[in-house]
Amino acid sequence: MTYCAGRSKAIVEYSFNGKIKIFETDLVPIEVEKIEPENSGVCWRFTGQGVGNNSYYEHFACGQSPSYVSNGAGLNLFMDGAMIQSSGYYYRFGTNSLSRVDKMSAGNNLITSGNCDCLQDCEIKISKAGQIIFSDKGPCPVKFDVACDDDCPEGSHKCRHNKYPGYCCIPCKQTGQRINNIANKIR
Repeated sequence: MTYCAGRSKAIVEYSFNGKIKIFETDLVPIEVEKIEPENSGVCWRFTGQGVGNNSYYEHFACGQSPSYVSNGAGLNLFMDGAMIQSSGYYYRFGTNSLSRVDKMSAGNNLITSGNCDCLQDCEIKISKAGQIIFSDKGPCPVKFDVACDDDCPEGSHKCRHNKYPGYCCIPCKQTGQRINNIANKIR
């Protein structure tokens, strides 16, 4: 989609996993493309003590729904309803922990297995007339809004403000939801 035709500048506010960044250019009009890999996802770190010894193990796996399932003697590792290690790999009850991770980093003195191959970066590309003028990568998901000149992005309202640049943009949908939430609490 083309943005800011007939204008003097474009301001792209974008975010990777909620961390907001801004790119501004006088090379208008622009096209904005976001690339989100199909297999990007969530990586989980399972840890625990092996049942047959005193060693501590960690296993990294990608998916949406991690869990431990008791086999009577210990806890097997499951992801999205499927066992992710052999039936002989299980943790002692009470030593298990589970955490979401942003990258695979092996713990000290732990025996490590698995991977975080699902953690691919998303990308945003900004181009003019088919030529890329800017690109950036970061953790998924990627979101963006485009404002032209001193206008606000679509779906927001411009309000005067006493600090630079003299105005701010208020997102209509989120503001409306907040007002409705406050009204519901008052009732």
